[in-house]
Amino acid sequence: MKSAPAEPCSTGVAAYAGILASALHPETEAIDAIDSTLQRLDVHQLLRATWFLGAYSTCDAAKAQKIAGVMELSRSISLVQGAVGVLFHWPQGFNLLLDQLGASEGLQLSGNRLSARFGRFYPSLYRDFPEAAFSFLREAFEAYVTSQWTGQLAKRNRRLSSTSRECHEWVSIKEAAKVLKVRTEMVRSLVESGVLIGKLFLTTRGRKMGTVLRTSLHAERDRRAGLATLEEARRILGVSKKRMYKMVADGTLRALQGPMINGAAVWQFDKAALLAIKDTLVSAD
Repeated sequence: MKSAPAEPCSTGVAAYAGILASALHPETEAIDAIDSTLQRLDVHQLLRATWFLGAYSTCDAAKAQKIAGVMELSRSISLVQGAVGVLFHWPQGFNLLLDQLGASEGLQLSGNRLSARFGRFYPSLYRDFPEAAFSFLREAFEAYVTSQWTGQLAKRNRRLSSTSRECHEWVSIKEAAKVLKVRTEMVRSLVESGVLIGKLFLTTRGRKMGTVLRTSLHAERDRRAGLATLEEARRILGVSKKRMYKMVADGTLRALQGPMINGAAVWQFDKAALLAIKDTLVSAD
């Protein structure tokens, strides 16, 4: 039997080695202070998690699981150290790993494709860890995406739960346009001018895409609900177009925007102000 001198390792790596030993020999007494999440994993699941999380923590993200020199003890210790950094500081360690993926060469910090943002990590997580015991991994990933990722979540993201897709705070430019009943070009303009909180980016084909923060969209929708176009304003006041223009020109009626106000193509009036003026018009008549 061959022997080799012991290699130094951190306290965390030593503790994780104890967890692996406990999983390998489940008949032995459980290790004190073992994480309850890890306790639900058998030895094969622990080894898979070690390889996966350790690889992405220590290797190039593009080909993280193609590990050179993995049979060397120092390389194995490095993998375990990476997994320990993720699992022993949960979920902060996992979130930090996802942050690091975005900083990896070839991956995108923004966009509408999770695979472009997280590389192979995203499909591998759902394909290779489907068991219920790994639900904590998938739930933590979806929590991160929901809170940190500014891309949209659509039906094509079928790996994610429907709850995560529906609760995501960012919607597409196209969906925002439907809510506001305007063209997508107008939504992009509202984002660029700061009226809407959003993110714009160019695809590899040069198309300008983007997302809008849901709360910002709803605030603008509610604001627009209190506005009236020129025709709507005329109906509210019961006046002709000529008289409307005269009222705007002499300051009796103030428009929020319009050709004579700021060059905008569409007239907009505050409905509450229109109703107040209507009362004065009725009294005058």
